[in-house]
Amino acid sequence: MKILEFKIKDFKCFEEENFISLYNMNMFIGKNNCGKSSVLHAFKYAFSNFEKENLSIEDMRYRKDSSKNPELILKLKFEEQDLEKIWDTESGYRTSISIAVSKGGNRSIKSYPKQKLIEILKKLVVVAKIDLISRIKDPQKNNAPINFVGIEGSNESDKPFMEEFLASNAKKYLEEFEKTTDCILIPAVRNISPERFNTIDPSITQQEVGLEYYDGNGITNLINNFFKESKLPTIRLRRKLTNEFQKLLPELKNSEIIVQRLPQDVYSIFFRGEDDIELPLNNFGTGIMDILLIITILEFMPKNKTLILAIEEPENNLHPALQRKLFNYLKKKSNENLKILITTHSPTFIDKSNLDNVFLIKNNQKTKIQKLQNSKTSELLDEIGAKASDIFQSDLVIFVDGPSDKRILENFSNIIDFNLEENNISILPLCGQNIEHQDPEELKKINNKFILLLDSDKKNAGETIKKWKTDLQTKINATENCCIIFDDKREMENYFSPRAVKEHYQLDTAPTIDNWVDFEKLIPTLSTEDNLISYKKTRDGPKIAEKMTAAEIENQDKLKEIFDKAKELLETAI
Repeated sequence: MKILEFKIKDFKCFEEENFISLYNMNMFIGKNNCGKSSVLHAFKYAFSNFEKENLSIEDMRYRKDSSKNPELILKLKFEEQDLEKIWDTESGYRTSISIAVSKGGNRSIKSYPKQKLIEILKKLVVVAKIDLISRIKDPQKNNAPINFVGIEGSNESDKPFMEEFLASNAKKYLEEFEKTTDCILIPAVRNISPERFNTIDPSITQQEVGLEYYDGNGITNLINNFFKESKLPTIRLRRKLTNEFQKLLPELKNSEIIVQRLPQDVYSIFFRGEDDIELPLNNFGTGIMDILLIITILEFMPKNKTLILAIEEPENNLHPALQRKLFNYLKKKSNENLKILITTHSPTFIDKSNLDNVFLIKNNQKTKIQKLQNSKTSELLDEIGAKASDIFQSDLVIFVDGPSDKRILENFSNIIDFNLEENNISILPLCGQNIEHQDPEELKKINNKFILLLDSDKKNAGETIKKWKTDLQTKINATENCCIIFDDKREMENYFSPRAVKEHYQLDTAPTIDNWVDFEKLIPTLSTEDNLISYKKTRDGPKIAEKMTAAEIENQDKLKEIFDKAKELLETAI
């Protein structure tokens, strides 16, 4: 059976039902302390042995209401091998299976030939519940018991018969699913250190031993045990571990991973280069340790089970170039039998991800998991040329008309000490033809709070703003935590002070800048025989903005309105 969906309810910071569709590679993003780690812990408690952690059900309950028991619900689908096994087990080699249903004193019997039953089961979704309370009472069990709840995807005529059939037989298949599914959680805090040698029981297989070491503790001893073996499978494993490590770190391509005994009767991992110089692992920094830890777990992982590998912030201590390599390595490794779950703050990881597999966790009044699977979202990012990390990790997005407006507004904010980075605000350029067709609800799906700042494009005070802009204003004003602001002049350049323009172009006198003048056409008229000048938006605009003073910016009501509105939206809870 394979997992389609995982539901969390009344678990830690999650009160309402939150659904996670499980892909081969899954990314969870959001602010610190928003609930990303709680998602990984839900998978861990469902599928791994936490006997040594001494947990109680109180550790798992919703933090604001301890009277409710946590719920972890699975939606599962039968695989081809499951269907053949079900038929062989339940049919007793008959040509059909008869299923009886009793309801309201009436008894109905329906017969299903093999092919028909298999076709029906193939379309079914089995709903099952993780029994965390029983798991807490018996922590030595490998996994929490999973109980059959019901089915989805059946037509009304077959549904009662399929429910009866699976209610009677699902237990053994769910138990088999339990035994063949495990979860390893690699926490954000991890370390590989020298360790005393402990011989691993030779009866323990590589597959079993790979599940024990998730935070780095024991990795040295694990590698030491297997590197001491001279059997062919072990030699291959050692060679593969070294090769995978070298692919990510080509600067160590001629180095061999070895384990050496230290004077204190402990063992440590070393790298031996071509010149036979041996350097200890801790000489290479924590990022290299993290890489070795992740690769070791993946190479020692069970080959006969479905593994859910949950990693907290794998980007820690890694250069962006190495982050890209690690992401590609994890993506390549993920498959139907290896589901990888990652929490991250890394723009590199977010921007390289398929948005279909990214979940945004927000913790405002209630913690919610928002799935970013939306073709319009991807289209919008492509359309505006923005990175996913620019939008999904910001508390507020200010959309402007174009690239020059973005840089001008950024410079204005620096001059008045409105720190965009500290306030976690992104300014992103749109272009006029793209803005016209934007749906505010689609913009809200990528960020709940935004300001759309548009040029009025008016040529005089009496001219009206274009209809498509006023129509968009009506739609956005009806959308909570969003607003549209029109320049009260022609465009952004009309806010430049005559003094800043004079200084930039080294003019003898400050020019007169009308509110509705076309700035690009105005500048050439200020040329002299000795000083021929022109205006290029991306070249000159940001430089003139840098020469503005705080007073010149703050004394203009419309510019002040933009920054005041940003502050207001940042303080608004969603």
